[in-house]
Formats: sequence, structure tokens, C-alpha cells
Amino acid sequence: STHGVYAERTHCVRVSVREYAASTHGVYAERTHCVRVSVREYAASTHGVYAESTHGATALVAARRFMRALRGRSAAFVGVSFSSALSTVVLRPVHAVIVQNAPPAWVPAGDPGDPASYFEQLRAGRSEMQRCLDNWVALTHADRDTDFDGDAVRRIIGTVGTGSPLLRIDKVFDRLRNAFFQDPTYESMDVERFVELAESVSQGLRDTDYLAYSAIFADPSGNMGVPGKSSKDFLEKTRLELVSTLKRYNAVLKMIGI
Repeated sequence: STHGVYAERTHCVRVSVREYAASTHGVYAERTHCVRVSVREYAASTHGVYAESTHGATALVAARRFMRALRGRSAAFVGVSFSSALSTVVLRPVHAVIVQNAPPAWVPAGDPGDPASYFEQLRAGRSEMQRCLDNWVALTHADRDTDFDGDAVRRIIGTVGTGSPLLRIDKVFDRLRNAFFQDPTYESMDVERFVELAESVSQGLRDTDYLAYSAIFADPSGNMGVPGKSSKDFLEKTRLELVSTLKRYNAVLKMIGI
């Protein structure tokens, strides 16, 4: 669940490749007619590089050098665009915003073996999903015709960055399941039903992440205006999946009694 590769080939002239490494790093590469490569890299939640080139290898090397230069500067988030003409690579900053260091990941509030130690994180996860839906247009720019912010959703559901209470929530569900078997307070709980609902929530978050990611890249991949495949379409699918996931999440919390 932490690594994935997606490849698409059409008429042997177009290849799109997407790679994810864990939840804090990602690489996206797209090659069209072997003359254009776009690469996006994220290092944790505090650094980002976007490189685009018609001779992609040169720009990718520059991007990697730039990332190495950034290491150790955890307070800076920088976006850079590279454009290439023949063998020339031009570095063009697009934004540089100083932010606070990435927030720490959530940890149990007490004894890891006590289910109540996770209740604060679980409540916060519900609040974050509801906040995302309540502020959908402002967060994702859904009122635009293009340039949607799918990463805003991904940050909230814990697939970009480290501060979301939903980061590795599947591991929290696993710990809760084990704790329920040992805590007599929960001996009457239908643990199998809990596991079923929890797994559906985890899958829903993965699906939401995939759809939000697709909302970023569908239009640049040539699907702008294509019914059902445009970035705007994927963004709406993202919203609907998050609504469904939140309902199942609430059902999990109701079983626990929070």
C-alpha cells in the first residue's frame, strides 16, 4: 500500500508513468512522443520541486542537484520550474515561501495498549475530513476551470506531509483491533465488523488520494475537456469519495463510542 506504479501506453507513442514512494515522497514522470518529460518530486512536506523540459534528462539532473542543495533546510518550501531549449536549461523560480518545520506525526495520548489513547486522534481525523468538505472550493479551487489543488486534499487525508491525524490511520485501526481483544470493556464489540469498516475507511482514503492526485495531472496529460477524465471530473470524484469515506469513518467511531 506504500508503493505503486501506473503506466499507460497509447498507440506506442505516449507513455505516462506515476510512482509513489511511501507517503512522504513521490515522483511523477510523463513522457509524450519521447520529447517531453515532466517530473514532480516531494521530499517530506517541506520541500518540493517541479521540473519540465523538452529534453527532460538535463532538467531532471538539475532538479536532483537542486534537491540535494535544499537538504537540511527544513524550514523552506520552494517550487522551481525548469524549461529547456535545445541544450540550455533555464532556472525560473515560481514561488518560495518560508513555512514552519513540518509538524510531528500523531502519537497515542497515553498507553498504546489503551484504546482511549487514540480517541483524540480519531476525533481530529473526523474534524479534518469535515473541514475539507466544508471548505472544498476554497481549498481545492474547484470553482476554477483548471489548476486545481488536489494536494490540499492529500495533505488533509495524510498522504502528503506528516501532520495529518489521518496519516497511517490504518495502523491505528490495527492497534485498536488488538487492544479490543485484550480490553474487557469491549468484549461485546463486534470486532469483525469493526475490522471490516476500518478496512473500508483505509481503502476509501487510498481511493481519495488516487483521485486527488489524478485531479492534478489529468488535464496536463491531455484529458482537459474529455468527459469523465478531466481534472475537474476527477476533483468531483475526489469529493464524492471523501463524503463516502467520512460516512464510514463516522460509523467506525460510533462503534467505539466516540
